[in-house]
Amino acid sequence: MAVAELVEESSADQAAVARELAEAVQSRKGVTFGYTNSAGERKCHDVEPYGVFFREGRWYLAGRDRALDDVRTYAVARMEDVTVNAARPRTPDFERPADFDVRDHERLPFQYGPVAVPTVLRFDSNTAWRAARLARGRGTLDEQPDGSVLWNVEARDLRRLAAWLIDEGPGISAVAPPQLLDALRSGLGQVIAAHG
Repeated sequence: MAVAELVEESSADQAAVARELAEAVQSRKGVTFGYTNSAGERKCHDVEPYGVFFREGRWYLAGRDRALDDVRTYAVARMEDVTVNAARPRTPDFERPADFDVRDHERLPFQYGPVAVPTVLRFDSNTAWRAARLARGRGTLDEQPDGSVLWNVEARDLRRLAAWLIDEGPGISAVAPPQLLDALRSGLGQVIAAHG
């Protein structure tokens, strides 16, 4: 996990790998790489790369994982030993589905990971105007009689969601689940310890 964290901090390293992946997307050549997930588990993946995108300071690859036979999204920062298939360089390894749109795979920073957790966040009445922009079409927004908005959204990394809440500032609070409240308290404690 330490290696993945170190790479994540280097935007130059991410950009170099993203460029290589973008070339594989263009030439429709398969890629293999080691990947450390958010639980710290490392596995090798063989992927048909369909698209590369940049979100919130990080590069991502969306493509069909051949072993899982499913389209998945991978953070470039968590990849190691990326290899593009060099066999038959002028011959594509796959065809990208005609209906594939990489924008369908762009998620919020806390929506990457193996297990989906339903969460509820509350935008107070003074911050409710920001809800639609920050939600980016993910989850559902329910306006309340007091002018606040409840956002029901799926998260896959509660620690990252807690960091997102801290970054977005006051006026947005965690409602559920209790594990999110714990992650938020822990994150705030770390901020206070670092700056207190």
